[in-house]
Amino acid sequence: MAITILLLNRKRVRVQDLAIRFEVPVRTIYRDLDRLNIAGVLLFLIQGLQADLKLWTACV
Repeated sequence: MAITILLLNRKRVRVQDLAIRFEVPVRTIYRDLDRLNIAGVLLFLIQGLQADLKLWTACV
């Protein structure tokens, strides 16, 4: 739920920044994103210029 609220306030967020903010490993963020996707929240992961992943919501 907290990730969804954060994404409503920001259009793009780095996965690494989410992990730091919530004090969890990056892998946990990916698991949470998978669960949000299953729940029907549309999320897109894109590869950035420096090979980091960023996410943004198309429609939440």
